[in-house]
Amino acid sequence: MQLLLSLPIGMHSGMEGPHVLRIVVPLRDADGETGEVEVLFKALFKLPNTLGPPDVARLRRSERLWLGIAAQMGPGIRDRWTCAALPKSCQDPGCVLHTTPEAAMRLVESMSIPVDSGRMTLHGDLALPDGAAGIVAFAHGSGSSRGSPRNRRVAQTLNDGGLATLLFDLLTEDEEVIDTRTRRLRFDIPLLGRRLVAATDWLSSLSETKDLRVGYFGASTGAAAALIAAAERPARVAAVVSRGGRPDLAAEILPRVHAPTLLIVGGLDHAVIGMNQQALARLRCEKRLEIVPGATHLFEEAGTLDAVAKLALDWFQRHLGTPHVLAQ
Repeated sequence: MQLLLSLPIGMHSGMEGPHVLRIVVPLRDADGETGEVEVLFKALFKLPNTLGPPDVARLRRSERLWLGIAAQMGPGIRDRWTCAALPKSCQDPGCVLHTTPEAAMRLVESMSIPVDSGRMTLHGDLALPDGAAGIVAFAHGSGSSRGSPRNRRVAQTLNDGGLATLLFDLLTEDEEVIDTRTRRLRFDIPLLGRRLVAATDWLSSLSETKDLRVGYFGASTGAAAALIAAAERPARVAAVVSRGGRPDLAAEILPRVHAPTLLIVGGLDHAVIGMNQQALARLRCEKRLEIVPGATHLFEEAGTLDAVAKLALDWFQRHLGTPHVLAQ
C-alpha cells in the first residue's frame, strides 16, 4: 500500500530539493502477523541530498506526520493493523494504532550515485535506520535490478536488525537497454565490480555513512562483483555475504579477499554448491559455507529466503556491529 502525504515539517532550508521520500512504517495485527505501509512523503521544504539518523529521529517525533498517516490509512487498515512506530502522543482512542519500544521507522531515499568520474549515474535506494551500526550494499544478479523482491526482503530484515542498506542498479538506464538486447553487460563481472567500488567510495563521501562499516550482499553474478570490490577496498569492506552466488566468476581474486565471507547456497542447487565449495577452498579469509535445506537457486521455497536473511543478519551484525541508540 502507498500513501501520498504533503506534510511540510521544515527540517532544513537552503538546500537542494524538494523531492519525494519514502517512509516505511512497520505494522502488525492482533495475530502477530507483520507487514508494512510505504508512505510517499512529498516534502514541501528543501532537503539536503541525504538525510541522516538525526533527521529520521526528528521525523519520528513529528505529530503532524503521524496524524496524517493515521488519517490517510483509513478505518479499513486501522481496524486490522497497528502502526508500531506511532508516538503515544499521536494515539487515536478510536483506533488500534499504538507504539512499541522496539519499533523502528525506515526512511528510504532515492539517490543518484556517480560513476566513471561523474560521467554517469546509477539509481539507488538508501535506507538509514535509527542508530545504524553499519551499511550493506547489495549487488544484484544478472538481469535483475535494485527492485529485486528477494534482495528487498533481505534488506528489510537487515534494516529491522539495525543495519543501513543500499540497493542500487549496477547498470545505467542506457546500459540496461543495451543489455536487454545483448545480455552481455550483466556478465561483465569486472565492470560490475568497479560499479560496486564506486558506490562504496560514494558512501565514504557522505557524512551520514562515511563512518559506517561496509558489508556486501551479492546474489548470483553479483556475488562475484562483491568479492572483486571487497578485494579492491580491503580497508573499507568488513564482511561479504553471497546468496546463490557465482564466486567462481571471480576465482583469480579470491585469495586477495580479506573480508569475512559467508557463502549461502540452496541444498537443491547442486551445481552451484560445487562452485561454492571450490571457491571456499581458495578463500584465505574467515569463511563459511551454509547450505539451506530444500532450497533451489532462487530460494523460492517456503521459509528458505527467511533462512538466508537470518544468516546474513547474524553475519553482518557480527562483523559490522549492532545498532546504537541515538539520543532523543
